[in-house]
Amino acid sequence: MIDTIQVIDLTLKAVLSIIGVSLSALLYLHHREQRRDAWLRDFRELHKWFWEDEDMAEVRAWLANETSYQTVAPVLTARRDIDERRVAPTEISSEQYMVLEKLDKFCNILTSVQVLDPSFKRHQGLWRRLFVEYWIEEIFSPDRAEIRWYVERFYHDLSTDWREGSDAQRIVGAARARIPTARATEEVAGTNPTLGSRI
Repeated sequence: MIDTIQVIDLTLKAVLSIIGVSLSALLYLHHREQRRDAWLRDFRELHKWFWEDEDMAEVRAWLANETSYQTVAPVLTARRDIDERRVAPTEISSEQYMVLEKLDKFCNILTSVQVLDPSFKRHQGLWRRLFVEYWIEEIFSPDRAEIRWYVERFYHDLSTDWREGSDAQRIVGAARARIPTARATEEVAGTNPTLGSRI
C-alpha cells in the first residue's frame, strides 16, 4: 500500500514537473513571438518613414546626386565653421537650418534600428543590406567631405556600429586623421547638433 502511494506521489510530481516545463516553454515562445511581432512592426514603420517621408527623399537625393549635394555642401561647411568657432551661429539662416534638420532626421532614422531588439540579428542584417549600407557608404564617400564631417561629429555610432569591417570604415579612419579634434566633451554636453549650445 505504501509503495503504491509512493509511486502515485512520484508520478504526480513527474507529471506536474512536465506541465511546469511545458508551460514555461510555451510562455517563452509566446513572449518571443510578441517581441518578434513588435520588432517587425517597428521595422515596417521605419521602412515606411525612410522611403515615404519627403525629407528623407530629399536627403537621399543629396547623397545620390552630385548636383543636389552641391546645394547643401555650403550649409554643412558653415555648420562646421560654427562648431570650430570661426563664425557666429547667426551665420546660418532659417532656411539653412532646415537643411540640417532634415539631415538630423535622416541620421536618426538610420540609427533607430540599432535600439531594436538585438536578438533578431538576421532582421538587422536585412535592414543593413536594404536601407543602410548604400546610404552610409555615400555619406562617407571621399566626395562628401562636408556631410562626412557632420555625421562623424554628431552621429559617431552611425559611422562605427553599422560599418564594422567595411571598406568605408577604413575611409573613416583616414578621415578622422584629417579632421581636427572637436572641443572637449564637457563643452558640448547637451548640444543640439543642428546649431550647438553656443547660440
